[in-house]
Amino acid sequence: MGCKNMVASVVKKINLGVWNLEQNWRMKKFEEGVLGFSFDSQADCTTVMNKRSWQVNSVLLNLKLWPIEGEVRMSKFDTTQFWVEFHGLPTRSLSESNIPILAKKVGQLVKTDGK
Repeated sequence: MGCKNMVASVVKKINLGVWNLEQNWRMKKFEEGVLGFSFDSQADCTTVMNKRSWQVNSVLLNLKLWPIEGEVRMSKFDTTQFWVEFHGLPTRSLSESNIPILAKKVGQLVKTDGK
């Protein structure tokens, strides 16, 4: 996870309250601006990753899955996934077939929630 200019203890304290996970998790500072999270439960890890994007004090936590053998320097933190909602669209634009068109305006479509 990349987090620029954030005190690690603040990140941990806020995430303890926000994530509300079933089992324990740990956080380790690797280098300036890079924290690692490990979870006792794969389900908790999946929950955190699926509910991205997360923010702490209005700073984006850029969470990435990390291979066991991978090094911090090999991770790319220049992009992230986040949820987008469009407001104020004309009624004629509100259709499933229009979602890919709208998504192209802000990035790459990963999935929809079907609403």
